[in-house]
Amino acid sequence: MNQKTREVPIEELRWTCDPSVFTFKTTEELPPLKGIVEQERPIRAIRFGLDIASPGYNIYVSGLTGTGKTTVIKTFLEDIAAKMPRPDDWCYVYNFRDPNCPVALNLPAGRAKVLKAEMAELVRQLKVEIPKAFESKEYEESVGALMRENQETQQALFNQLSDKARSQGFAVEITKVGVSLIPLVADRQITPEQYEALSLEEKNAIEKRRAELDQEVQAFLRQVRTINKNSREKVRELHRNLGLYVVGIRLDEVREHHAAFPKVIAYLDDVQEYILSHLEDFIEEGAKQESPLAAQLRLEPFADPFTKYEVNVVVDNTDLHGAPVIIETNPTYYNLFGRIERRAQFGTLSGDFTMIRAGSFIKANGG
Repeated sequence: MNQKTREVPIEELRWTCDPSVFTFKTTEELPPLKGIVEQERPIRAIRFGLDIASPGYNIYVSGLTGTGKTTVIKTFLEDIAAKMPRPDDWCYVYNFRDPNCPVALNLPAGRAKVLKAEMAELVRQLKVEIPKAFESKEYEESVGALMRENQETQQALFNQLSDKARSQGFAVEITKVGVSLIPLVADRQITPEQYEALSLEEKNAIEKRRAELDQEVQAFLRQVRTINKNSREKVRELHRNLGLYVVGIRLDEVREHHAAFPKVIAYLDDVQEYILSHLEDFIEEGAKQESPLAAQLRLEPFADPFTKYEVNVVVDNTDLHGAPVIIETNPTYYNLFGRIERRAQFGTLSGDFTMIRAGSFIKANGG
């Protein structure tokens, strides 16, 4: 064979494209290519698989890196998802009936973050308005009137007991440990030494009258306890009614925005009852000045009493147009199913419903 028959000119060793065949100057002028090139059969298979709406059917795609597997699947899914309804948001709230079981709420897309913002604003307003209400002149006058009524009623009962005791030869004194009956001689109280100097007959007569009066004393003490109990209940009722007035106005605004969602209304009802039972948290907050060190030393998950009123939005579909398409490139257990994060404080791990994080499955719910 002649050696020259295998020679190829250097300029023919590489093919060079002639730019004049193109109608554009740069590729920036071209629209992005949809789909993949020369893959008609897998595309038909993918379309066929995606048209099967029954549960239990899946699509497995394999191929060389860079052939556009993820791109084509994502493109098809996004086309289908765009025609589907937008799924609900999901959020977690505190369970006031069972703190170990947070309540999951689903709301139309975009409403979960609205509820979150409204609850944050509610707490902010109540931190100001509740202390202000309980520092008002009207509230102080109402409590003062109840206290005066209590004292006047007790004083009237004491006067009755004192008059009866004096008629039996005793003076009545209120001590830290109860009621004391002090014998009288010539209408004057006698000392323990004078009492010891009395004859046995005189002592027996005094003790007999004292025993008879003890029943009156016990009846007086029972009445005082009842009066104090009723007085405390009236103060608590006044306390609650004022709190209900302040809290009810603000919560009704939130209720009005979510009237179509029974689960949210039930949650807001629980919030109201809990706040009315813990008004002191808001009253103390108005005057509390906690140091930074004290804040760092709090160990309990709910050392901040207002954490319970937060809304933890785990899925927010506000910006979605159609159903979600989630690409999970690292399908670990926690990435798929979610997790509950923990905070470390002095070697102790703690967590609460605000630290629940969603996994890909719940993010893809409805898509």
